[in-house]
Amino acid sequence: MSRVTKERLYVVSNKEIFLIFITFSLILVFLFPKEILKEKLLEEESNYDLSVLYLQNIMRHDKLDEKFVLLLATRSAQTGKKDLACKLTKLLLHSKNTAIIKEAVLLRYQLLKEKYFYLYSKKDKKDAKKIKDELISLFNTIVQRHYYKQKELLQWYAESLFLLQNRVSLMLLEKLLAEGNGDKKLYVEGFYLAQKLGKKDEALRFIHKLEAIDEKNRDKWLLSEYYFLLNNSSTKQAKKLLLREAQHSRKWKIRLAQFYVAHREYKKAFAIYKRFFQSTLSLGQKKHYFVEAIKTLEAGNYMHEAASFASVYEDYFIRFKNMRTYILKLYLRANELQKAANYSKKILQMSES
Repeated sequence: MSRVTKERLYVVSNKEIFLIFITFSLILVFLFPKEILKEKLLEEESNYDLSVLYLQNIMRHDKLDEKFVLLLATRSAQTGKKDLACKLTKLLLHSKNTAIIKEAVLLRYQLLKEKYFYLYSKKDKKDAKKIKDELISLFNTIVQRHYYKQKELLQWYAESLFLLQNRVSLMLLEKLLAEGNGDKKLYVEGFYLAQKLGKKDEALRFIHKLEAIDEKNRDKWLLSEYYFLLNNSSTKQAKKLLLREAQHSRKWKIRLAQFYVAHREYKKAFAIYKRFFQSTLSLGQKKHYFVEAIKTLEAGNYMHEAASFASVYEDYFIRFKNMRTYILKLYLRANELQKAANYSKKILQMSES
């Protein structure tokens, strides 16, 4: 009868695995020539965590050349081993060699940005936010330590917009303009950035430049300046702009009239609409400006003046039912009963003839 030997199954714990690995790493450090070890690490294709731990232990005990780690990170990134490259750049962030830190930061930024878009496409918002937070930190390091070339200014300005770093964006934009980049788009972005940051003088400087260089859209930028002044409690400046532009533009005269109404200068607004009413030859426009003139006086509770103005032109509009009805109702609102009675008689006489 054969004897069966029962073997006990022994499971190695995580702690024991780690101790074995540390021991093995130390053996590698002391027994393997550096060049052979470098070759092995460069050839590693699967266990990236193990590679990083090798390097950590080597650097702890033997100060492995950081240039090699950077080379390994760069090659890993080029060959698609992005996770390994990312972990390796993290090892170099606290290097005492400023050149090494610079290259590690720039490479890490590139790698993390790719990772961010991947996570974002997978709708992994939580991890994507963590990555973006680190991107912001790396970006600020890059800008503060000037880890970029002058010819890369536009690229890093775009990165600042992507990361919503408005203050840095404005600073980089100013540098671009100082170098002679006169792209209209930069002045537009400068105007909106300065507004967001509450920098009134800078915002006005940008918008004035746009008014000068973009003649085709000058009216658009003037209007932007006007609303900017109103929104920033610069009423006097806004009024000055309106008065200047109203000298040679009907649209701006109407805006001036609207400004007067908004600021309770009703008779000034009335004068503008009255002038338009008297000068236009179009019947449709005459009706429009006539009504606007009266509405402006009514808004200021100048009911007698409104009725008096209407009475001057009541015969002109008597042929049009909607206008004569409008004038009659105005007389009644203004309590000008005699005017209402007289106008009613005129209407009846016209109907009978």
